[in-house]
Amino acid sequence: TYTAHLVLDEITMGTDLIHASFQAVHAPLHSPPDNEPLGKVYTGRTDAQKRLDMLYHLDHWLGVVMQAAVSKGYLVILASDNGTAGDGKGTHSE
Repeated sequence: TYTAHLVLDEITMGTDLIHASFQAVHAPLHSPPDNEPLGKVYTGRTDAQKRLDMLYHLDHWLGVVMQAAVSKGYLVILASDNGTAGDGKGTHSE
C-alpha cells in the first residue's frame, strides 16, 4: 500500500507502472491529518462524520495524484470495492 506522497515520488521518477491502494474510508475509523489540504481541520466525532472526513481527505489526495500523473502522461485507472453485503453496501464504503 502506497501513501500519496510515495505515489508522487514514483510519478516524479517516471516509474512505468504504479499500483496504489488507498483504504481511506476503512475501519479503524480515525481523523485524517489536519492541513491536508492546507488549512483544513477535521472535527468528525461520530463514525459517520469521520467517514466523511476521510472521504474528503481521499478526494484531496486523489486530485493531487491524478493531476501529477496526467501531467506526466500517465494513464490513470481508478477501481473500487463496493463493500461487503451487510458491511458496507449502501453506505459510504460503497
